[in-house]
Amino acid sequence: MWRAGAEAVTIRGQRLISTTGIKCDGTWVSLRGVPYYPPYEIVGIGLPALMLDSLDGDSYLDIYREAVADPRGGVTYAAEVLPHAVAPGYEGLLDLTYATPMPDA
Repeated sequence: MWRAGAEAVTIRGQRLISTTGIKCDGTWVSLRGVPYYPPYEIVGIGLPALMLDSLDGDSYLDIYREAVADPRGGVTYAAEVLPHAVAPGYEGLLDLTYATPMPDA
């Protein structure tokens, strides 16, 4: 969606930014250490036609769509245009921090 010019992207109502870590473990994902279980609603705010075209042409999503094609897997996928969507402001840390050496004792 960002590739298609989305102004904002959310997963389960949580705003994503370029440094948001997303961890997958089985059927759940963790955003900033908080686990979320399916179903996942991913919303992009931008020009719908561009985002739908981008999703249709995404090779990573092709792998996911193959899993959806297997009726035994229980995986679903749908893309739709919403008449209205809101992306809340990002609530996580904005500054990156790095490890620093401890002073000599």
